[in-house]
Amino acid sequence: MAKPAHAQSFKPEQLRTSFLHHIVHYATYPQGQMGNDRIGFCFYEGPEKTHFSIFQSLPAKKLKDRNAVAVEIENISDIGTQKCQLLFVSRQVESSELFLKLQDWNKRMVSVGETRDFVERGGLITIVPLQSKMKIFLSRKQYENSDLKFSSLLLKRVNFR
Repeated sequence: MAKPAHAQSFKPEQLRTSFLHHIVHYATYPQGQMGNDRIGFCFYEGPEKTHFSIFQSLPAKKLKDRNAVAVEIENISDIGTQKCQLLFVSRQVESSELFLKLQDWNKRMVSVGETRDFVERGGLITIVPLQSKMKIFLSRKQYENSDLKFSSLLLKRVNFR
């Protein structure tokens, strides 16, 4: 017997992955940073690749009249060579080297993490479960230094750090 919709529970990874679509939908990218036919959702995760797998299992998506494509990142040096409009970073791969590179990457792509420290260390957005809800935190400093712009619909739902 199926559970009623209000009784279903979702794992944080499932909810976080669905938020990624909304973030890109409400983002405006610098000229030349948006691909002509695809939007790259890049996933830099540990060996479990949880968010990448969830994204892959979603029905085919179109976003801003482009195909939403999942790209699996194995090595930090591959991030700069991929055409990522969004980069998801799991807690297992966070490193000082990554946060140094994010200073530049945040100017043209949305970096999203899953830990509270992500935005304090140099990431742009983090989505964390707090008190049975998912909270979105946005680094004010990274956003002000970025060429990306978010719509007011997204900005009024985030907590600035």
